[in-house]
Amino acid sequence: MKCITIRLRKRMLLIPVGVVAAVALAIGIGSHLKGQKTQYCNFPDGYGEHIETTAPSDAIGTGQKIAYLTFDDGPSDETEKILDCLKEKNAKATFFVLGTELDKRPDLYRRIVDEGHVLGLHSFSHEYKSIYQSPESFFQDLNMLKEPLEAIAGQPISAYRFPGGSSNTVHRKFSNVSNFMDTVIEQLTAQGIQYFDWTVSADDSVGSKKSTDYLVNKVVKESLEQETPVILMHDAPGHDTTAAAVPQIIDQLTAQGYTFQSLSESTPCHHQRYN
Repeated sequence: MKCITIRLRKRMLLIPVGVVAAVALAIGIGSHLKGQKTQYCNFPDGYGEHIETTAPSDAIGTGQKIAYLTFDDGPSDETEKILDCLKEKNAKATFFVLGTELDKRPDLYRRIVDEGHVLGLHSFSHEYKSIYQSPESFFQDLNMLKEPLEAIAGQPISAYRFPGGSSNTVHRKFSNVSNFMDTVIEQLTAQGIQYFDWTVSADDSVGSKKSTDYLVNKVVKESLEQETPVILMHDAPGHDTTAAAVPQIIDQLTAQGYTFQSLSESTPCHHQRYN
């Protein structure tokens, strides 16, 4: 897996060339980005063969505008609403899921795959204290999700998103390993798993509940500043305003020339990392 890395130092910037804007949300009290990497990814051989995509591998810098909707913390009833919308509008997305519904609703995980979206790993429990205690506990939690999810999907699962993003400071509170993130990223890479952060956050899981209008306006405004925005939203229970915002976001960005694709080998994989 080879990546070309661009470093952003000292402050958040919009990079003007073939541009990928790195707008990051660092999670954790007192968190703050000292530097960020944006990487262009090559996935393991065979990744995404089941995914329908019109995005060419050299789309970045060509002026082709592609928006990547991504949803964390599902699935739930809100996921069903979002999937109905995506189907109606012929748009693709990526769902970074938890293991909470594996026994109760395996059909919902399967629907994501059957309708041409990418099913990605987030964590089994989303419990920071246990996930970030050690590399061993991290992979124990991840494998509790990965193995049954691959059985349900009938295919390897190779896309991943860290709870809190790769630049989170929460792991420092709970981990007994000083180089925790470097260690787990190296092991993820060795397993053929590519992790993704984001460049636009709807902030739909930050602070008080946001209105549909707030979510639409924030996502559209920030996405229009970028050629290939990777948009972070959440489809956990109770995120009804998020589900309601999705059709408006799709309509407004489509009117501005964007298409909607799932994360794939042609996607810039934005990495928010501390130096």
